[in-house]
Amino acid sequence: MTAEGVEQNYILKDGVLQCVVPSLERYYQEEPSRILALFTACAAQGCTIEVNTYAAALKSVPLLNRLPASVLRESVQNLLLSDMPEALDPLIAAGALASYGIVNSISCLHELQNVPCTMESRWWSFLRLCNANYRFVCERLGFSQRFAEALVALDRLAATRTLPQDVQELKRLLSTLPEVDYESAAKTFLLHDERWQGQIELFEQLRESREPYLVRHLAVTPAELVAAGVSKEKVGRVVRGLLDAIIKAPAVNTQPALIALAKTLEEQYR
Repeated sequence: MTAEGVEQNYILKDGVLQCVVPSLERYYQEEPSRILALFTACAAQGCTIEVNTYAAALKSVPLLNRLPASVLRESVQNLLLSDMPEALDPLIAAGALASYGIVNSISCLHELQNVPCTMESRWWSFLRLCNANYRFVCERLGFSQRFAEALVALDRLAATRTLPQDVQELKRLLSTLPEVDYESAAKTFLLHDERWQGQIELFEQLRESREPYLVRHLAVTPAELVAAGVSKEKVGRVVRGLLDAIIKAPAVNTQPALIALAKTLEEQYR
């Protein structure tokens, strides 16, 4: 453990981490963040926690409610992205995140080890195992709206009945969702759904093609469209129309061509 003043309070021997302060309960009650530091260190070191240290830390878990949401979020994320995400299990079972909508896991979090080590994939899998509401958890823990939307998008992808069969279909699908890491998503879904077997290779084909399919790929921004005379009320629909156009014909993705097409689309949307 590397936090200031922590090393002299612990010993690691034969793969077991033990707190050696005179009063274990008082130690964790005085500063609840030490509970999170303990479990984070356990995951980082790949070790277990000595039984009395473990019991004292878990007894003080209710005090974690005193900590800022940002502190809990960072600690949970460090654990999720570690090689031992299952270290979260006892904390969840003890109610460490109950006030954030994360009450209990459906099964052991050990299976998270097999999930690609990305924020989106690990958080999505974790919250799914805990049967938690993504938007509520993200709001309570202070995640961005964009991140919450990405988790919802992963849910939509996981529920997709008919998967893309070619690059064109994949572009259409991805253009309708908030931007997500499709490769990591496919690897995550593949753990429980064999249908995703070919999607990793299909996404690699799309990546190699360099063909546009997202709003950020457009050669013109929404602001530039407004500056060119497209009304703010219609710019969302116009952008969607431009996306459809460049997905069908990537060569159209130039600023002059898109501005001209945008004005035509605006007329049609009256």
